[in-house]
Order: sequence, then C-alpha cells, then structure tokens
Amino acid sequence: NDVVKNYMIVYSEKRGVAMQQAMGLSTYYFPIFEETFRRYGLPLELKYLSVVESMLKPTATSRAGAKGIWQFMYRTGRNYGLEINSFVDERMDVEKSADAAARYLRDLYTLLGDWPLAVSAYNCGAGNVNKAIRRAGGKRDFWSVYPYLPRETRGYMPAFVGVMYAFNYSRDYGLEAAQTGVPTQVDTFEVHRNLHFRQINEVVGVPLDDLRYLNPKYYNEIIPGSGGSYTVNIPYAWSAAYLAADQDSLYLHNASKYLSEQELKDIESGKSTGGGSSARTVYTVKSGD
Repeated sequence: NDVVKNYMIVYSEKRGVAMQQAMGLSTYYFPIFEETFRRYGLPLELKYLSVVESMLKPTATSRAGAKGIWQFMYRTGRNYGLEINSFVDERMDVEKSADAAARYLRDLYTLLGDWPLAVSAYNCGAGNVNKAIRRAGGKRDFWSVYPYLPRETRGYMPAFVGVMYAFNYSRDYGLEAAQTGVPTQVDTFEVHRNLHFRQINEVVGVPLDDLRYLNPKYYNEIIPGSGGSYTVNIPYAWSAAYLAADQDSLYLHNASKYLSEQELKDIESGKSTGGGSSARTVYTVKSGD
C-alpha cells in the first residue's frame, strides 16, 4: 500500500547516501547478527531492524536515552542482562546487544504470535501493542491494529520493509556499499587487569580510532579488567603485535597517568571522563519524566 511504498522510496531514493554507508557497515555487522538470530531460530531478515534503529551506528543515542545499534533503553537492557555502569555500557557491545535483541524479539513473538506485531512491539513495547489489539476488537493482524498503535510506531514496520527493499534491490537504484574503513577481520582477547586504550596504542601501535570503534562499550577508553573478565577487540592486522607485546609492560605502561586510583574514583563518582571521547551529561529528573 501507499504507506509501505513511501518508505520504500525513502530508503531506496531519498536517503541514498545514508543507505550506502549502512550497506558498507553491514559487511561487518550483518554476519554477527545472522549468526545470533540463527542460534535462536529467528528469521534472519530481522537484521534489517538494526538499520531502522541506528543506521548501524554502535554509539547511536536517542533523545529518550536509548543506546547502541539496537537502541536499548536502560531498563530493557538491564532486564536482558546487559551490564551498564560508569565504565561499561553493553548496549553498545555489538555481540551482546545483538544477543539481547534476539531474546527480546523472541519473547515478543512468543507473547504476540505475529512477527509484524512483534516488530512493532520492539519499538513501543508489548503493552501498547496489546492495547491496540483490544481497540481493534481483538484482531491481531498488523493493518487492523495499525490505526491504534502510537503515532511514532505506525511507520516502524513499514520502515523495516522499506530498508529490506532498499538492500535487496540496491543495484536497481545505483546504491553501492560505501568504503567505511571498518576492519572486517577482528580478533578478541581477554583482559583481566585494568587497561587503557592509550596503553594499547602506545605499546602495540593499534590506532586509537580502531580501538574506539571496535570497543564502543567502554566509557572513558578504560577496560576495567580488574573488576572481572572483559575483552578487547583488535584489528586482525595487529593481532600478532598484541600477542608479541610483553603483558607486564603493556599493563604498567603509563599506568599512573591513565589508571591512577584517583582517576578511577573520579570516573565512578562522575567527576571525570577518563580522558576519553565520551561526554557526560548531567540531568535533574523532574516530576513526570
């Protein structure tokens, strides 16, 4: 219908530059999402929701406070096991947020029994979709429920279809994947002690921009390995150099500068951003928020 057709036009014609960027990023992200959805027995096409949500930007943040490629709100992220504290926000962890999104979508489908309704509920919550079903006289197909969904949710499922269309018929519209510079081959290493991105950069040589892009979940560019087992993603081209580096030298390098006890306390109390690129916003909650 015209609603869906308009979104097909938006994503295949009007947002061509953004879509080509997303297509370029998809070469890295989509295999991760497909593997995750296959593990849970979900339709692989659900990967396109990530484009609707964030255009595949791992640090995307909405005005409402949703974060990451899958745009989890704080409470929903915590409910699905994502760690969120002063040092780490796993809503911006590519693998863990995709796993949480898969479990959330699976639960919504189990509750609603229909994928278009489950996709809509991902945007506005199952409660709002159930309310729309009641107002539609108990009908459970998307277009019967459509007029009763929240206004901002009505276009969500059509946008999902529009993104799928643009990706699958990209050649017909002259859309080509942009060169994003994102490493497509990545190695993951465990970190059991506190480690700063700049220590890795200065000792091993891994570019800071690569570390920031591949590890967006770490606020302040600090991997808090002393508080538990964490991982760091490194471009495959730097894997051998990372393995060859003396571990004690790596962890001790400028530790007093980057990982001082006072600096860590200031981060926990919100007084410091740890020299990283993350900006902290202070907001006073008002009645009605």
